[in-house]
Amino acid sequence: WALNNKNADIRMQGVWLVGSKRDKKYLKAIVPMLKSSDEGVKGMAAWSVIKIIGKSS
Repeated sequence: WALNNKNADIRMQGVWLVGSKRDKKYLKAIVPMLKSSDEGVKGMAAWSVIKIIGKSS
């Protein structure tokens, strides 16, 4: 529910959680957030995509 929440702070936290868990099943939901009008959501979406598809550390 966090990824679809009207509150940008909650969406941003949801995106962070998915990225930190590197959960590939949420990529389709996160990628459109790269075009968000909210800079925090957009930045967190970019970070999450990198965490999910980037190199494992």
